[in-house]
Amino acid sequence: MCRYPLDILKAVVNPYAGLPSKLKWDLKLADITEACEMLMEPRRQYDDKIRRRAEQLDARDKWNAPRPAPRKTAAEILAMFEEVGFEFGSQKKRITVSPEEFMSKYSISRAEFDALDPLDKYREQRS
Repeated sequence: MCRYPLDILKAVVNPYAGLPSKLKWDLKLADITEACEMLMEPRRQYDDKIRRRAEQLDARDKWNAPRPAPRKTAAEILAMFEEVGFEFGSQKKRITVSPEEFMSKYSISRAEFDALDPLDKYREQRS
């Protein structure tokens, strides 16, 4: 088994473009090995780049994969929101204001307040 691919060896020993055309003296094994390594380095870098890219894509796919945790029911989600202060449906919060607070906020007298129509009749109409 050879350490270098056949195309690299052919390029190194090619009499027109390889080592025989560049060196004036006899070729030594060290010269051939050095030339093969020089031609192999870009190929190794490219293979390493492809391997790292595949590892990054695998890591991204693993990160984006759906989690195997059980899904929450709608009631659990509503309960979770209600714990932090959200209110849903018929659980509307009633705001109660005393007559004195109302009169001071709107600067009206007790007689004007008593003259206002009660809201009860409007509630009965809506029901």
